[in-house]
Amino acid sequence: VILVGTQKGAPVLDSKGKTLKTKEGSIAISQLNKELGNIAKKSGGDFVIATNGKKDMEKLVSTIRNKFNDKKQGEIKIKERVEFFIYPLMGSVVLLLLGFISIPRRREKR
Repeated sequence: VILVGTQKGAPVLDSKGKTLKTKEGSIAISQLNKELGNIAKKSGGDFVIATNGKKDMEKLVSTIRNKFNDKKQGEIKIKERVEFFIYPLMGSVVLLLLGFISIPRRREKR
């Protein structure tokens, strides 16, 4: 868990740099909640208060590396799937076209 916020709070910005607003129309504020940090510590995580300074960011990175360096987080296997439905579909379209071509036509008697 990475908690971002300040003690007194700051506006939440979107990807374009504009402030987000709540449903009521007021500006959304991100404020530090230390209780979330306590929950993170109780569940095996950690809690670091960091500003945007270089020392604090290095502290945050070292905490993450120390906590999870020796643990294997998981393994992901990606299987590429080949879709074969196109072959019976093409065959059925060919048979349908053959069926339309061979429709008997009535010959008019004169």
